[in-house]
Order: sequence, then structure tokens, then C-alpha cells
Amino acid sequence: MVKFATGEFGHLVLLAMFDCVDDTKLVKQAVLSEVLLSLDEVIGNKYGKKVLLYLLTPRDPAHLLPEIIKVLARGDGNTHSKKDMAVRRKELLEVVSPRCWSISTDSFTWPSTQQDTWMLKWLLEQDMTLAEAGKEERFSRILVDAVGTDKLKSWVKVNRGAMVLCSLLNSYEKSVAAEELRFLLENLNK
Repeated sequence: MVKFATGEFGHLVLLAMFDCVDDTKLVKQAVLSEVLLSLDEVIGNKYGKKVLLYLLTPRDPAHLLPEIIKVLARGDGNTHSKKDMAVRRKELLEVVSPRCWSISTDSFTWPSTQQDTWMLKWLLEQDMTLAEAGKEERFSRILVDAVGTDKLKSWVKVNRGAMVLCSLLNSYEKSVAAEELRFLLENLNK
């Protein structure tokens, strides 16, 4: 599956599969489990990144060409599909999100690419969804604990890092936001 995810044309097959296959348990076991086992390799590949980004924000024109989005949209009226697309996407996202949390906090000192920035901002926005689902974990807390305040302090000096910090300050988890805002304001001029 990693060859599919990282292939120039194979990754498109996976995107179509995520949109069409109702049996999300099968997709999780046969596809996503293998992709997640080799997540470093997948993230390091431009097509593999598109697969993960598609799971996080399907058909986002920031990550896919309009022509590819049109081809994928052809399958939307599939009369054989019994599961709502939103339900299917949510079930697949539940598998990928926790692993993206851990890789994003471990893999870099600050967000160095637009995709890193976007992924961190998106994960921070998911704190609201987690709260609504009654879950205790919050990405904002995981980010602060995993990255540490010293590294976060250095993010202020980098445009992409500052954008993520703004998202952190606007996050659902107000205790984390208040704690970090106080810390950043105290250390801004140091």
C-alpha cells in the first residue's frame, strides 16, 4: 500500500477509494494500517503527503489540481454507495488523526513548510470537535507538552511558527491558550 500512496498515479486510486468504498473497516485494515506503519516514508513523499492531506481535508484545492477534484467528483452520485460521504470521511479521519498528532509534534523544531503549518493549524482546530465528542485529549495540550515552551518561544521568530502560535492562542482549550499567551508575552523581548 505504501507504493500506492507514494506513487504518481497510485495515490489517486487511494483518493478515489476513500471517496467510494463504504466498508471503512476494510479500508482501515487493508490500507490505512499499512500507510500509518510507514508514515515517515509517506509524509516524506509528495504524493504520500497528498494522501494524508486528502484524509484531513478532502478535495481541498490548495492540495489538489482542479482537474483531479473534478474526476473524483464524478463518483459522488454513486447509486451503489449506502454510506453517507461525511460519515465515511469521519470514520477514516478518526484513524489518521491520532497518528498525525504524534508525528507532527515529534518531527520538527518549527513548522518549516506550508503543509506543516496547515496540518498543525488544522489539528488545533480539532480541539472543538474532540470536546463535542466528549473526549478528554486536546491537541493544543499535546503540542505544548511535546514541543516544549523553549521551542515554542523560537516559533515567534518564524512566520509559519507565529501562524501556528496564533492558532494555538485561538484554540478551544482556553487554559492552554492563556498559559502560552502569558509565557510568550513575558518572553517576547528576551
